[in-house]
Amino acid sequence: PPLTAIYFNPTQDCNLRCLHCWVDPDHVKDPSAYASHRQESAAEMSCEVFDRLVAEAKPLGLGRVKFTGGEPFLRDNLVDFMEVLHNHAIVFEVETNGTLDCEES
Repeated sequence: PPLTAIYFNPTQDCNLRCLHCWVDPDHVKDPSAYASHRQESAAEMSCEVFDRLVAEAKPLGLGRVKFTGGEPFLRDNLVDFMEVLHNHAIVFEVETNGTLDCEES
């Protein structure tokens, strides 16, 4: 079958500690101050690598990407990843906890 969708975690980090979630940001001591102290992890995929991944997956049938996480909007350059998908004409959606305000993200 074709590869129709990819679920992509732009970061494993999150500003919450929900009991039902599999993400465990144990390095977060104060979730309310989290965004201002976040640093990109070496384990996080670069935008350039993501672009190559999408270019390779598109001929396999890729038509949709879902950003999930952690909290996707904690990734400072999430818009760059969205732009990659726009340039490849790939539909995307973002699964967010919806708790960040404009000053935090």
